[in-house]
Amino acid sequence: MTVRAHRSARGAVSSVAASGRFQMRRGQSLPLDRLGTNEIIRVERGCLVVQAPRAEGGSRVALLLFPGDVFSRDAAPPLNALSLAAATAVTLVRSVPNAASSASGEACVSVAFARLAARTALHAMTLNELTAEQRVATFLVELALRFGNCTAAGCSFDLPLSRTYMSHYLALNPDTMSRLMSRLKAQGLVITPTRGRATIPSLARLAALSPLAGALRRYWPSGECGLTLDLAAETA
Repeated sequence: MTVRAHRSARGAVSSVAASGRFQMRRGQSLPLDRLGTNEIIRVERGCLVVQAPRAEGGSRVALLLFPGDVFSRDAAPPLNALSLAAATAVTLVRSVPNAASSASGEACVSVAFARLAARTALHAMTLNELTAEQRVATFLVELALRFGNCTAAGCSFDLPLSRTYMSHYLALNPDTMSRLMSRLKAQGLVITPTRGRATIPSLARLAALSPLAGALRRYWPSGECGLTLDLAAETA
């Protein structure tokens, strides 16, 4: 059964079902303390942002959760006022493992948490080691490998995040983010036919700007657009 989350006047989710599938509309948020200590949520559809407010204003985006990802309070960074925000319309599955849980189900959850930890480590490397332009290129390459479809114009995919969320996730200010996207578009590396859609004419050219492109290709080995990458000269 699918349950829609109730929303308060400020856009926060006021209540959700204790278990089962539920939906969040774009812009809704779920405070982390609404999850039980043993609860696990799995993203079935959409993009969920794990965020916390900054003292100086704005938000700190700690994690992005995509379809197939799992999350729990134990996986959250120890930040104050942490919440889960729906960057798009989201469908989540909420559950509490118990003694009756199957071994295969527990193994799948363990693998999902391990993959999330690996992706989090890659993101930490992105923020710590890469220039601003390399961060943007790396993020676009990851989206292309994860969601992209090969078209006559190149690798095409939806942009699940607003420009503001993208800048927060990549630790850039919005003006820098806009300037870098404009530069990539001027160089013919990215085309944005609509605000929520992007096309990469040559994924190999864009990947050349990212020292982590090889690692991302190995993380997303079955991505449709990944076949267009030449990894003969891997740098990661």
